[in-house]
Amino acid sequence: MADYGTHSIEDHLREDWLDAWIAEGLDAVEAFLRNHAAFDTFLEDRE
Repeated sequence: MADYGTHSIEDHLREDWLDAWIAEGLDAVEAFLRNHAAFDTFLEDRE
């Protein structure tokens, strides 16, 4: 989602563009939550 390079118009006219965009966003959110959970575990182990 942070790719600010050039894109062809064909990429935006595909029928599944919204599904691909949502999947990319969900992957980013899941990665963030995994990192947060790992950090939370790290903090709990230090106590």
